[in-house]
Amino acid sequence: MLFDIPNKTEPNGPLPQNKPVASNMESTHTNSAAKIKIDTIPLWAPEAISEISLFLLRLNRKARVLEFGSGGSTIWLGTYAGEVLSLEHDTNYRIAVQQKIEQFEFCNVKLEFSPLPYYSITQSMRDESFDLVIVDGRNRVECIKHSLRLVKSGGMLVLDDAQRTRYSEGRGFLEAFPTRRFFSKNRSTQLWEISREINYPVNATSNPFTIK
Repeated sequence: MLFDIPNKTEPNGPLPQNKPVASNMESTHTNSAAKIKIDTIPLWAPEAISEISLFLLRLNRKARVLEFGSGGSTIWLGTYAGEVLSLEHDTNYRIAVQQKIEQFEFCNVKLEFSPLPYYSITQSMRDESFDLVIVDGRNRVECIKHSLRLVKSGGMLVLDDAQRTRYSEGRGFLEAFPTRRFFSKNRSTQLWEISREINYPVNATSNPFTIK
């Protein structure tokens, strides 16, 4: 069964039928989405893609994945994971990705509209719900903090564009966990192996799994 999370009311969504402007708005979104190119592979560092694919294959394509920010990675994850929940706040981009999902006829990928901040949706989710969490959208530092408890022990948390200094707080939050960082021409992707059997450093958060 795919993820069951509360429905969100999408801004600029369908208006009542007696207001003809609705079709114009929907048409505008559809036309804008048509201009967005969605690839079928992530933009992560290539070595990170290899590591994540191996991780998912070890789970026999049964992994449950939470992704903050959709895109080509959403399509790629659909071929490797058992279930994928991808969150997206941009209406046009969500439409473009959804069209790609339908093109590939994925029944294991749920693309959910999620207004900012992304991490607010995690409050209703159970601890250790996911094998893999991908942080690759808005509010990345807070997404890291609020989604850590959702990762199963032995699971993985991934931050793309880890080279950006504004994400240093998020990287520091995860400093107790084993990590690998992979580089490409103009970006880096960092992976953490999450375990609940960790001796946290004195300067680390005493129990990072309690943040909701």
